[in-house]
Amino acid sequence: MEAVPGIIFRTAILADRENCRNALERYFYPEEPVTQSYYGGSEVTEDDMEFSLSIIDAGFVVLAEEETSGKILGLSAGGIIEPNEAQILNDQASKTETQKFSDILRFLAYMASESMVCERFKVTKAYHIHCLAVDPEARGRSLGKRLMEKQFELAAKNGIKLISSDATGIYSARLFQQLGMECVCTVPYAVYRNSAGQQIFLSCKPHLEAKTFVKCLK
Repeated sequence: MEAVPGIIFRTAILADRENCRNALERYFYPEEPVTQSYYGGSEVTEDDMEFSLSIIDAGFVVLAEEETSGKILGLSAGGIIEPNEAQILNDQASKTETQKFSDILRFLAYMASESMVCERFKVTKAYHIHCLAVDPEARGRSLGKRLMEKQFELAAKNGIKLISSDATGIYSARLFQQLGMECVCTVPYAVYRNSAGQQIFLSCKPHLEAKTFVKCLK
């Protein structure tokens, strides 16, 4: 893996929590199609934010820091999943504080049930990358690619050979394809409905669908 001049990659610790929050607020949620296209509004709910920050505790958040200033220019977060991931997400959705995050979790559960990555590839565990964010002013330096590769390394260190991730927009989908990931599931936002038949995610052009990608590590 090639180094990025002036950038340090490291695993986040609890002391990074507020800086990670600020990075997610600035780099991730404002451009995340599922968040932005939700029928009830584009604001980020606190339970959604807490879910993202909780991944720090497991040691699966990677930061890209500017070497001179220590500023976070990007981050990625992942975690280990098992064949019952859809059920876990649905159970979590029934316990959330807000309707928005509940609806998002149920959508992710639907993606998990449609892709069935563990069953499809006959593994007992996989490593799922939940989010990837890069400072708009720092793009064009391959930070997103490096942050994804760092997640691949974390999976390998934990003895997991199958990587998965949901690309909720066209830009993440393009990056995943460049990294050799394969699309195994596509769900158009205009088609997805909740149990009451309501469309949850409205038009968010050019992001028209979510895709689940996988990659088998050697």
